[in-house]
Amino acid sequence: AYQSEFLSCIRSYGCTHAYALAGVLPPKITIVLGMHRSGTSALTGMLHASGLGAPIDALGATESNPFGYWESNYLVELSNRLLQNLETHWSTMLDLPYKWSTSPYVAQWVSDFLRGFSLVFDSEKHLVVKDPRLCLLLEPLLPCLNSGFFEVHYVLITRSPIEVVASLKKSEGISYKQGLNLWITSVLSSERLTRHSHRIMSTYSELLVDPVSILKSCHLMWDTNGFDSALTSSENVAGFINAALHRQKSDLIRDKILAENMCLFGLLNFAERIFDLISKSDCLDRGLKLDQLWHEWNQRRESLQSSPVRN
Repeated sequence: AYQSEFLSCIRSYGCTHAYALAGVLPPKITIVLGMHRSGTSALTGMLHASGLGAPIDALGATESNPFGYWESNYLVELSNRLLQNLETHWSTMLDLPYKWSTSPYVAQWVSDFLRGFSLVFDSEKHLVVKDPRLCLLLEPLLPCLNSGFFEVHYVLITRSPIEVVASLKKSEGISYKQGLNLWITSVLSSERLTRHSHRIMSTYSELLVDPVSILKSCHLMWDTNGFDSALTSSENVAGFINAALHRQKSDLIRDKILAENMCLFGLLNFAERIFDLISKSDCLDRGLKLDQLWHEWNQRRESLQSSPVRN
């Protein structure tokens, strides 16, 4: 039943092995995962300022993101091309085709993505890789990332869903409903795909309040001795964290958005249940509860897809 998935994993592993023999893979990678408009850029910029290698072709600053995106233009274009071949877009990629990860387009994307490490990074350094698309596109990369040919760590960051969709609406014109659907799928997917990996999880609010604490947790995860030197440049690191850019605040916008869009109440409530679980550091059965929410979410989507269209 899973022959195509198995063969895809074997091909991905073989591709990684070939690149490892060629000496083009980095020794260590940290992947920043988070939904769009969740603070991934600020977090990645901070990690770069603390010593991690960023891409030489990083996307520049915009009005929506004055400190830059810290995403490789080459890798982003690879992913956009893949999504185009799969007949979707980053804003609608929650509806990826059935068995999309076994597509020949994906096999080529995996190979090109791995090769990109040596093209747009200093592959001898510990790299920081960030792209919100990876919240969903990470799955076919896992055989490569779990191959043991290099160290891989993850930093997951989550932001209040109402703040994210409000920011997406303002910056990209994406509807609240579409934004919430993408938020739910991205957050649940990235958590599930990295649950058994080396990772830390944080929130946008924690990043704004205490960025140095997050950096300390990263160094503990990496098992490095560089935190003292990072502290000496804390002003440089904190320069990427500007609380003034926290423009969409849940306590100020939630009631107004719901008053104008009452149909969002159930979907927003579901997203906030996920956010509450993700945000709790002392929840012993968090994984089980998130699995239940994942199952509930899939049932909701299947119900919507199977409902007859009414004129």
